Amino acid sequence: MAKIVDPDSIAQTTDVVLDTGAKTIQILITGAISDDDPGRDSGITGKCVYSFLKEEWHSDTALNKFRFPIKMIYEASFQLINGWSFADQQSMDVIRDAGFQDIVNTDDRACIISLGNMDNSSVDQAYYDQVAGADDNSTVATFDKTGEINENILIDDGSNDYTGYLKVFLREEQKLFAEYNLLSEQGLTALKYEAYRLPLSNGADLKCIDDDTQIGTTDAGSVTGVKYSELTIDYLVGNKFVTGASIISANSGNVILDDVLQDAATPARWYRCTTAGTIDTTDNDDLGTMGGTGTAVFEAYPGERQIGANYYAFNRIVECQDTTNSFTARTTEIHSFLQYKLRQASDINDDVNLDAYGTVYGSIAPTFTGFVGDQLWGRPGVFFDNLHPDDNNSVTYQDITVGAYGTGTEGVNWGLNAEGVPVSYTARNNPYFASFSLNFSSNLVSETNADTLFRVYFTNNVAGDNDGKDFDTANAIVVQDKDSTAIQGQIDAATKNYQYDYTNNDQRGTASKGTDAPITVVFQGLNDSEWNYAQFTIQQATGQSFACNSNDELNYENP
Repeated sequence: MAKIVDPDSIAQTTDVVLDTGAKTIQILITGAISDDDPGRDSGITGKCVYSFLKEEWHSDTALNKFRFPIKMIYEASFQLINGWSFADQQSMDVIRDAGFQDIVNTDDRACIISLGNMDNSSVDQAYYDQVAGADDNSTVATFDKTGEINENILIDDGSNDYTGYLKVFLREEQKLFAEYNLLSEQGLTALKYEAYRLPLSNGADLKCIDDDTQIGTTDAGSVTGVKYSELTIDYLVGNKFVTGASIISANSGNVILDDVLQDAATPARWYRCTTAGTIDTTDNDDLGTMGGTGTAVFEAYPGERQIGANYYAFNRIVECQDTTNSFTARTTEIHSFLQYKLRQASDINDDVNLDAYGTVYGSIAPTFTGFVGDQLWGRPGVFFDNLHPDDNNSVTYQDITVGAYGTGTEGVNWGLNAEGVPVSYTARNNPYFASFSLNFSSNLVSETNADTLFRVYFTNNVAGDNDGKDFDTANAIVVQDKDSTAIQGQIDAATKNYQYDYTNNDQRGTASKGTDAPITVVFQGLNDSEWNYAQFTIQQATGQSFACNSNDELNYENP
């Protein structure tokens, strides 16, 4: 049945029972009025109830002897007055399109109306939280109906006032998440007993590739076989996230416990205060050494991560590697894992760093990820540790952008909001790491490791300084990986995987940054394989494969 909007559609006794002695209004669902899912398509509007009662008070002389029950403020808000109230919860549950105040019981209710469609109205269940922060789930409740919402919730019962916060969630398995912080999004100072409309819709999440069974029971990712139970989420303690210089100039260098500051080193680094005190300009040159006269004590901030040449701050760290089984989750597996965690009513903080951040209930925690096309975006403050080499260029981070103490209110202009999410953030991308593998022939692999050798040289440095430091000369340059480690060693595996910093590697000269790198791989054994070389080009790509094959050794002898 549809939502009732016409008072002619209902009648006393059949649909509405008015008890003048008890002064109660009972709305029945055995006649024209239904209370079916979704709430959007059932029930009766507050305006219709008001209009119906006006007609009854006009035509029914028995009712006309009593004071009228409702004061209609406007079509989306009314009061139950003159000692009247609804008879039961069911009667309140069917009121649509209007919030109301029950003066007798000192109850205020707001009507929440969702805009947009849900994927499956008979299954998709929205819920809400009435206390800010993910450390308290005592006020989390599901809406009375599944599907699109149009129903009243209690916001003030005279003893408990929940008019200051309301966040609505829609998080279904393998579907796009939706959520809405009503007061902040609409610039409200407090909720009132009226109707509020908010966007809340979902659909299939094509990037969430593994379901609850796969993640929570089977526990093996469908792309790499990563064991999901080996992945972790770590929430880190930290406040302010401002420059040390601004603390000195605006707060006389006073630092309190857990303040996170960026010093003036080159490149700038991040430190967390473990003992309150002061800092001066000399201290701020390197907060790790505190070379000045300050009294504060610091530790390296555990959420600092390097992206390219610079260091950035994050406060939610996701471990993407299953070290037990030597698997690394791919971007869609990371997303699947985190979406699963965000639908759990339990604590999802693994406290890896032993920060004692506290409990974080997954079902009301801020989200971690989103996709733009095939690019995985970490939400502000989220960093992914130990990405798969081929995903390095498929991820965008949003760091906690450093602020300046004294330029505004903490949690408004700098620092974190009430949910621990950065209020200021900047998109950052990793330098492009070209990934490649060296694949060695079986005779190299089977030979005693100590008797084997491989080394990767730049074939030439024409793209850079072009000063003749080529392979087959005394000045040949050994190629370094993304961590500035020389790519060389024993052949202890059939395949050796590497990442090359395509964006920043300047071994051939500054001009060579961001250009293809011609390389020469030399490889040999002693007893089983000859010396040989092969030439390739490292391009701006991932998954490149270079074959290094050697002839069998027939002549070497060291008796």
